[in-house]
Amino acid sequence: MTTAAASSDGLQRFINSAQTYGIEVKVISPDKDNQHKFKDELDLHNDGDIVVFVDNQHTVFASGTAKILNSFKDFNSDIVFPKYEMPLEKLASLKPQFIGYVSALKQVLLSYDLEKGEQFTEFYNKGFLDKKDILSQLSFSLDSEETIFQNIDGALNDIEVRFDSNTSYLYNIKTGNTPHIVHGSDENYHAFNNITNYVFNKWTPDQGCPTCDEIIVDYEGIDEEFYPSVLIAVFFNDPTPFLNEFLENLFALVYPKQSIDLLLHVPRGLKSDTLNQFIGKCINKYKSIKVISSQPKDSEMTAFSKALLECDRLACRYILALDSLVQIEQSYMLNYLLETNHSVVAPMFPIPGSAMSNFFYSPEQYAMVDYTEIVQYTRKGQWIIPKVNYPILVHGHVIPTLLNTSTGAYPQSLPEMCKTLETKKIHITLDNQHYFGHLGNKVPIKTKPAPCKHNDLFAITRNQYLWEQRYLHPDYVKAVADDFEVEEPCPGVFWFPLVTEQFCKDMIEEVNCLDIWSKGSHNDSRLESGFEAYPTIDVRTDQMGFHEQWLKFSADYLSPMAFKVFDQYYSMARSNTSFVARYMPGEQDSLAPHHDGSTYSINIALNKPGVDFTGGGTRFLRTNCSIVDGRLGWAIMHPGKLTHRHEGLKTTSGIRYIMVAFVDP
Repeated sequence: MTTAAASSDGLQRFINSAQTYGIEVKVISPDKDNQHKFKDELDLHNDGDIVVFVDNQHTVFASGTAKILNSFKDFNSDIVFPKYEMPLEKLASLKPQFIGYVSALKQVLLSYDLEKGEQFTEFYNKGFLDKKDILSQLSFSLDSEETIFQNIDGALNDIEVRFDSNTSYLYNIKTGNTPHIVHGSDENYHAFNNITNYVFNKWTPDQGCPTCDEIIVDYEGIDEEFYPSVLIAVFFNDPTPFLNEFLENLFALVYPKQSIDLLLHVPRGLKSDTLNQFIGKCINKYKSIKVISSQPKDSEMTAFSKALLECDRLACRYILALDSLVQIEQSYMLNYLLETNHSVVAPMFPIPGSAMSNFFYSPEQYAMVDYTEIVQYTRKGQWIIPKVNYPILVHGHVIPTLLNTSTGAYPQSLPEMCKTLETKKIHITLDNQHYFGHLGNKVPIKTKPAPCKHNDLFAITRNQYLWEQRYLHPDYVKAVADDFEVEEPCPGVFWFPLVTEQFCKDMIEEVNCLDIWSKGSHNDSRLESGFEAYPTIDVRTDQMGFHEQWLKFSADYLSPMAFKVFDQYYSMARSNTSFVARYMPGEQDSLAPHHDGSTYSINIALNKPGVDFTGGGTRFLRTNCSIVDGRLGWAIMHPGKLTHRHEGLKTTSGIRYIMVAFVDP
């Protein structure tokens, strides 16, 4: 038995644990007649029946009925109370927990006249601590060895979760017992929540989380008009890396758009044609769209409270809050989250290439190994956690609690909302059962000069995962694999896909925006010697603030290919000379035969022969072999210093753009 005024996440967890072991639970509504309600419930049972009475917010079952009863009978007592490691003044304020025979409990209730309105928590205090005459008639015991009740207060160093095949249980290292009922308190709220992520077979190494894939609410087959209304509140960062991908992923969510209201919080300084085009596209698609342009004194904090108020105004069933760093890759994410039917649920979003995610590491709740395995998806399940970053889905029934309209104390930020949820004992559930997407890195790009046109082109050092999706040729990974035969159009010259058409377009636009082309003269102040034997009209990567990015590009994508095609040559990926060159009639249309000052060189075609220009290409003199039909985004890789003297063939019309690097000089 337990008492509860209303449904709560703690109560539902308690009931779930009981159902795991087939334990019947009776929930009593607490009021001033609570004592009489409890007695009425006892009257429904035989005197020889055994009743367990526990708090439900901080309690779960960890064993079945048979084990609980056997341990109770071993005490040979009428009533058994748990052991508490805390001062008596705190103990007296706790809700009672005990196991006992119905006949004994009836006697206790008849022996004490609880004052009208007195809370039933006094039962423990008056029935056991006061040690009145009732003890001469009944036998009371303390579960000092914690065979039935495990109170985790003061015992966190003595207990650990263990696993046996498909079962999970709590083990007391100090006593050697496996307690059947686990309970905590407000003071160890996070630690208790973590324990309950595992016990009552919630998660085991062999079967993972057996209940996580149970669909609580199934929307399959339901007409779109009956889908619950969702407010999607988006907080845009300035700048937002890869904004186009974020907006495309948001729009691609598979959910009836007429059931979605969009609230977009846009910083006043964020100027974006991409965002404006998205807003224009959305106007007739979604149920509504509202744009809030922040004032200079505004912040994400005030915007967050506005989103909660907007959800309350719309009477939305759910609010999905996210910022523009959230890159959704699972289009069914919203459907999935709604079907879990949690009060608050956050899909896990890792930051690629790091041990970080929207799930904050909390040393008082998680061992580092737990956190690492959860973030790396080697431990999949649903986890009650203390706080989280975007994205997060909040059920509409939670909104009135958050707004607390009687005081006007609205949560002004997501961290503040997490704190309010903890205070109200509303669980935040992290779900990493599936990969939903990832978080971008908002660390600003600092280059000299600053990017002229395409910030994302420079983001390889901050957001490499996203950078690769946009700019790395989709066939590069296949080409660099051991079992793929790289094309060799000329002896010792290798040809392979490297970058996308978007990379080529953005790179050409970036160098033309900077407009700092060299003069193509032998006298070149950019060089330490001041002299260039074979000059081109070009823009060097160090001039455009792209040199650090190019070095990373070389190490991650050129070195592996060099290792493959040059008989396991290990490249240091040093590239002091890298540039974008252009050839055009009337300016510089060709380049005389020469050797490169490198171990190997790279030449990337940035535009299309026969479309953007005619003529052009590269001829290798020793073999009299030419490559004239360049492929957009493909690179040729060849030795530089000794064997492959080459020339740039004449461009007869248009402008030919190439990106060149001399690697390992």
